[in-house]
Amino acid sequence: MKKTLLFFVAVFVSSLITIECRADEGDNTQISFRRSHPIGGAIPPSKAPGKNQISLCATYNSCNSELCFYDEEDDAVSFFIYSSDSICVSQGVCDFDENHSYATTLSLMPGSYTIVVFINDLEYVGTIDVED
Repeated sequence: MKKTLLFFVAVFVSSLITIECRADEGDNTQISFRRSHPIGGAIPPSKAPGKNQISLCATYNSCNSELCFYDEEDDAVSFFIYSSDSICVSQGVCDFDENHSYATTLSLMPGSYTIVVFINDLEYVGTIDVED
């Protein structure tokens, strides 16, 4: 019984150390998404409208210029990143690993960027702000 208890204490303490180290690795900024509606703002009538909330979580780490996605549902996710001049600076398709995550490195200059995410053919929009 004591060995089992010591094992669980050791695992718990090591996980706290791991969490603390990961928190110090950089400045992760959470990206919030909102549902994008059709051009003109008209929403077609539907008995089952699309979801407004998504299971996808996205963060941008400014220290290592990494965009990370996490999705428990492993949906079909593609993304496009546009500069403030509406120029597409990056795009991709999320190929989630066994941990339900996907990461890519971006070379973004300081400024504000719009990220458009397509999840199962529904469009969501968010913003990435990159500071000096």
